[in-house]
Amino acid sequence: AWTIQAPYNIAEAKEACGALFDLPERPTALLCGNDVIAQGAIYAAVQRGMQVPEDLSVLGIGDFKGSKEMEPPLTTIHFPAEEIGGLAGREMCGLIAQSEGSKTMGQLVRRKCQISLAERATCLPVRRARTFDL
Repeated sequence: AWTIQAPYNIAEAKEACGALFDLPERPTALLCGNDVIAQGAIYAAVQRGMQVPEDLSVLGIGDFKGSKEMEPPLTTIHFPAEEIGGLAGREMCGLIAQSEGSKTMGQLVRRKCQISLAERATCLPVRRARTFDL
């Protein structure tokens, strides 16, 4: 019941999260698909008198411009966008340079990029460190 989909739009994310917060049993933490939806979630929570992060922890993804300047500043997953764009560009140039009949055309390419947690003020501190093998 706590899984919702919201468009990439603050107003619609606010509305969708508001419906979630109006449930009899509401979540105490949200992992949002991006920082825009996280912003809508925070607005919906504040509108209902909830305190972020005391009543609701919110985590975004993307570390978009402005996420650090929000009130409270958004805790989010930081992706190295320039590095990812550079990798994608180089892969695309390599594919273009190959002949049309190449066997590698259309194959999945995997590259690793370092992501990090931008710890700010929308999540309560972790009580104890945990590690997971995935």
